[in-house]
Amino acid sequence: MFYSYYTHILIFLTSLILLCALPSQSLAESFSGRVVDEEGNPVANVTVSLRDINLNAAALSKTDDKGTFSITTTNSPVVLMLHPQRKTEYFIRKVDISGLILYPDQHVNTNEFSIFTIVEGAEIKNVEITVRKRIQIRGRVLNQDGTPLKNIKVEVRFYGHSLNEERIRNWATKTDLDAEGYFEEYVDHPGIYTVSVIHQAQIATADELHITKENDLPNLVLMLGGITNVKDNSIRVSQVPLVVEQPELPEQPPAIPPDTATKSKEKSTLSGHVVDTDGNVISGIKLALQPMHFKHGMVLPETEFFNTGNVSESQIPRSTINSQVNSSGKFSFNNIESGLLQLFIGPEDSSFDTDNITSRRQILSHLDSEYDMQSIKIGQLIFENIVVNPRFSLKQFMFAIKPGTTIENVEITVKKRIRIGGKIVYANASPVKNRLVKLRVKEPQNRELGPIQLGDADGYTLKREIWTNNNGDFSIFVQNQGDYFFHVEHIVLSAKAGPIAVKDKEQQNELILQLNGTIIFPDTPKEEIQPDEPGFSADEQIHDVWVVNPTNGHSYKLIACEDWFDAHRQATKNGAHLLAINDEAEHKWIMELYGSGFFWIGLNDLDKEGEWQWDGGEPITYERWESNELFPDDTLTDEEKDYAVMNLNGAWQQTAPQATIWIMTRQAIIENDGRLSTIEANDIPK
Repeated sequence: MFYSYYTHILIFLTSLILLCALPSQSLAESFSGRVVDEEGNPVANVTVSLRDINLNAAALSKTDDKGTFSITTTNSPVVLMLHPQRKTEYFIRKVDISGLILYPDQHVNTNEFSIFTIVEGAEIKNVEITVRKRIQIRGRVLNQDGTPLKNIKVEVRFYGHSLNEERIRNWATKTDLDAEGYFEEYVDHPGIYTVSVIHQAQIATADELHITKENDLPNLVLMLGGITNVKDNSIRVSQVPLVVEQPELPEQPPAIPPDTATKSKEKSTLSGHVVDTDGNVISGIKLALQPMHFKHGMVLPETEFFNTGNVSESQIPRSTINSQVNSSGKFSFNNIESGLLQLFIGPEDSSFDTDNITSRRQILSHLDSEYDMQSIKIGQLIFENIVVNPRFSLKQFMFAIKPGTTIENVEITVKKRIRIGGKIVYANASPVKNRLVKLRVKEPQNRELGPIQLGDADGYTLKREIWTNNNGDFSIFVQNQGDYFFHVEHIVLSAKAGPIAVKDKEQQNELILQLNGTIIFPDTPKEEIQPDEPGFSADEQIHDVWVVNPTNGHSYKLIACEDWFDAHRQATKNGAHLLAINDEAEHKWIMELYGSGFFWIGLNDLDKEGEWQWDGGEPITYERWESNELFPDDTLTDEEKDYAVMNLNGAWQQTAPQATIWIMTRQAIIENDGRLSTIEANDIPK
């Protein structure tokens, strides 16, 4: 009895421990709906899959005769796609989830996929996936002796111009050759493509294939080491006699998704609330819905493509809708017109007036906010930033809303970023006021915070264009704490700073970037500056600015010219002379300012052969002649070479009219230090 009692107690406790040790299982989520073509007809025998973000572990469901499917999955991030990828005869054109419309085919979100998380235990019903039939290509690969390359896996690459979307498409896939050397692949969009097959460092190529829906190219032949040429609407391979007639290309289909190509009079509504990553209510920020337009492989604001003059009503750009988040964290967008949209957090600068600024670069420089979107929950789906391959960014999250649809209870989760405030000044400490400046930032690298960013050749991982205010101040927002390095470029000037220690949730206002010179801008109104001047844009006005050297106080200007004579005339007209370099420090500063190139300078021996002098009459106190001349002209003697060029190496090289380097040199540096050219116009050879 005693033994039996304690035995039962022991069995009970053991069972309890085992039950507690079992792994917890999350509630299963379901994702169901139907697949239709662009006419709304059901599509059967298509496999819909939800994969993890590495495209593994797929949950599959094949559509029945009514096009319906149903998938059971978990609430981790999933990728919606058809199975197998690129091996099925259909591709996803758009996805309608309770009135929220996604366009994965347009590369609007990422890599032709829709990535989202299903809320735990949720049932997503009535999803409508619209598909388009791919164009099938059947080809054959031959060895150089004409025998088929068979029973082997090869890589097939496609590169070409998609006609219906006016964009370049480039992709590669692995395919199996059968016993006769044949393969089958699919192309999403009609166009003109180059098809290459790669096998053991050998390439077989077919150029300018006109691929259309009506033409499946059943007899495409590629030969290793050879090129299949398309001429006169036929394909010819020299080693294998073959001619396949090509039909004329059909009329181009619409370049953008149907829902964004036309406007419905029915308006939609989008509303919800904003919280931080801890669930706290966020108020006071401004949200915006920006109408977008897809063309030439890019998604950009509609205002970039349309204007209100001489266009039809359907082409008048939609207006951006703003919504201020109230004290309860709630927002609402009403009267939303149909079409592609981008949701983003409005600019931090509330005084920023887009109506009085025409430069898109200036507008973009202000579109930065203290908060960064981390996720958007719409219904039972969550879209979030995922920084692993394939990458998904909410900053590129484009969608549409079905006309007449009301979407409520949207939850936007944001994270507060670290603000870095700074000032940019010239060498004389005066502020760089109201100017567009290029900023590069070297961010701290931490694998725990995300993947390592390689950056550019100098290690800078973040590039921005910023617009300074009237005091030369600017601000940017960053995610992580650590040591930051900064580099700015303003026209030809530059400055560096760092390391600057940035601490979490603390504003940094100690950053001062002092440029290596001071710019004197002309009085010429901006609208009179021609933007096609060589070297820089009209915004930067490089063709008509003087730069002051902080060491010697001299001013310098880069000009475009026909030759040395034209450069001399322009220098005289500006009350200056061609460049004179008097010491190594000045030489280094000039090189930092203008970089490498071919520039006319003031050295010449026009007055007396072999006795070189500066155009402004200064004594020669510093020399840097090229020991190994670039583009030497052996037909010209030293006596004929009376002029000097500063070459790509920053060294000086003598030259003469008709010499190669004379013809190549189309820029000059002129200097204003109170001196004028000592060479009279009458002394210059005609």
